[in-house]
Amino acid sequence: MECFNGIIHKALKQGEKLGVYLILRFQKTRAKYITVSNGETDEMSYNEAGGIGIQAFTKDGGCGFASTEKIDEESCLKMVNMAANIAHQVDKRGGKQNKEIFKVPAIKDIINADVKYPFDYLTIEKEEAYLLSLNKEIITQYNSMENSIAIETLYKSIEDQWRIVRSDGTDVTYNIPRTVVSNLITAKGVNTATTRAAISGSDASLLIDTEKRNRLIKRTKNSCKLAINLLKSPKIKGGSYKIVLDYALAKGLAHEAFGHAVESDGMKTSILGNEKGFLKKGEEVASPIVTIIDESIEGDYAYQPYSANGVKRDRVKIVDKGILVGALADVFSAEEAGVSITGAGRAESYRHIPLPRMSNIRIEVENSIPTTRDIEDITPEELYKILVESNLAAEDEEVLYLVGYKGGQVKPSQGEFVFNCSGIYMLKEGCSLYQPAIFSGKVLSALKSITAAIGPLKLDAQGTCGKAGQSVPSSGGAPYFILLEANKDVIIGGE
Repeated sequence: MECFNGIIHKALKQGEKLGVYLILRFQKTRAKYITVSNGETDEMSYNEAGGIGIQAFTKDGGCGFASTEKIDEESCLKMVNMAANIAHQVDKRGGKQNKEIFKVPAIKDIINADVKYPFDYLTIEKEEAYLLSLNKEIITQYNSMENSIAIETLYKSIEDQWRIVRSDGTDVTYNIPRTVVSNLITAKGVNTATTRAAISGSDASLLIDTEKRNRLIKRTKNSCKLAINLLKSPKIKGGSYKIVLDYALAKGLAHEAFGHAVESDGMKTSILGNEKGFLKKGEEVASPIVTIIDESIEGDYAYQPYSANGVKRDRVKIVDKGILVGALADVFSAEEAGVSITGAGRAESYRHIPLPRMSNIRIEVENSIPTTRDIEDITPEELYKILVESNLAAEDEEVLYLVGYKGGQVKPSQGEFVFNCSGIYMLKEGCSLYQPAIFSGKVLSALKSITAAIGPLKLDAQGTCGKAGQSVPSSGGAPYFILLEANKDVIIGGE
């Protein structure tokens, strides 16, 4: 990104002349997408894109934003002029002003993510061959006379390069490599059922490394079995139950039902904000054995070492042993929420203004019951046995095990969530499988119902986080399984 030095120098000089403080965001992206369906390639594409996003601030805090896909001096200066004009108009027309950017310390840094296989290590044709092999291996094994399995395999490998420059001398360069392989499984019989299996990371090791490839195959085979068995499964009776969530659903609970509620730009309407719009620090929001943490982890699908405002992203302990202690805050909304800046500002692209967002968010539970087995190898029957032997469930007790997070919605202002899962097991001798149903309730009731966990932390639950029209990569997790006691404010839908 050093090739932009000349443009940057001219842009900063122009900002000085116009009496504005600038944040310049240069982005270059390379992306490969491959879709394979039922042993045949549906789509293959390679894209390169980039551009400049410019925020301008007057001395009184008026802000303007402009962007261009053309990375050249003329286009950049044109956007500086446009952003500066908007910022001055904000002052003139009595718009909202914010001077917080002037208080942030300057920093210079260059971070190159450490990956085993660089973005162009494999040709797209070689990656296609790996995917076709994987897709055909599963389909051949699971198609039968009674059931028809269709598998769509998606491969996405992206490398973003960012350079963030500010008028105070800040100059930060970093890259964000991310890769995912996912299988969408559709089983058809008298009915139809869909499940998903995925693995995510930062490079093509998902295809090349035997351990990672085998993990994806295990997950896909488990999802195929689940889809086939769902074809003949009944609906569960709705109500409140003792519940076991897998780590992907636990990540969904942490992300959707809680993480968004501690983003500093929404504190005035969040259940975790007080009447002044400050974070309710010190309030008990979860079981005393629960801690919730968000941080950027190198090698993770949602890795981002700096905010899109050029601020180092911090590890944030949001909940510490059940007590609310921290928030995800960017430069512009931290003070209003009464919290410290944590570098949480993320933007989908140079075309967008950064907003406080999560990266990798996890639920930690004290004294999680250890296991040496991989989660992919633990059957529902074995999970039931662990619960009974650990005195976490009685042999005649109804315990539901929810598997496979399939998205959801949350209302931070009301503290309510609605999630979807892929399937539900009644844990007992010879576990029964039921159709997926809505998992809904009150956020704080769910977090306070957590009583135990099984297994080590698993943090590769991958997804996409949408907010204010922007989408960014997200990830996270929890111990393999977390246990929630029955609570009237946490409901499983059904018949």
